[in-house]
Amino acid sequence: MRSAAMTSRLLVWMPASEKDQFGAKQKKWSPYNKGKAIFAERRKMGGSLTLEGRELFADYQAEYYVYIQHKIKVGWKVFDTETEISYRVETIFPDKPSNMLRLVCKRINE
Repeated sequence: MRSAAMTSRLLVWMPASEKDQFGAKQKKWSPYNKGKAIFAERRKMGGSLTLEGRELFADYQAEYYVYIQHKIKVGWKVFDTETEISYRVETIFPDKPSNMLRLVCKRINE
């Protein structure tokens, strides 16, 4: 893996639960790594259109390689600062020989 290819910067959020004034748990997102960007290599980026109920929806997928030292988990949010698209981590494939994690992400419709 070439370190010069790590040009994308990702902001990562992890889920945290908080109790409100009535005692119910609410899902809240807190920044990972104190809000600092993580360098990543974007390997694949694709998209498709789906027709649902006479409406077109754009669906984006992306694959990123990050260093294995980052303890990213499935279900966390990832924001690409270059494309300004938010993704949810769907699958993680570890690549131990190159000390990398392959993140398979899908766009979040917000």
